[in-house]
Amino acid sequence: MLGHDRTGDGSVREVEEFRFHPNQIRALETGEGIVSIPHFKGVKVVKLRFKKREDIAPLRLPRVLKEPIADLSNKYPKKSKTSSGQGRVATGDLKTTEGKKNETNA
Repeated sequence: MLGHDRTGDGSVREVEEFRFHPNQIRALETGEGIVSIPHFKGVKVVKLRFKKREDIAPLRLPRVLKEPIADLSNKYPKKSKTSSGQGRVATGDLKTTEGKKNETNA
């Protein structure tokens, strides 16, 4: 075939196919959900409402104090800001949350 430029390449566009339409998800109220149950004859889709549960009381996590790594604390000392905005190296003892003083690994 002279003068024919067909390569066989076509424009194939992938189209997203939703299992549940976004409007179905948007229409759900608090406590509602959609469950799909696969079985040998196909997939059964069920819209259901969950029972409301009481809120769980918040749990306060204990504070963990970490000792600075000796190699890094000497190589990269912490800087604090002064009133003029210039950084300076912090010196002295570290205070724990109980107000006791710990000596740094200097």
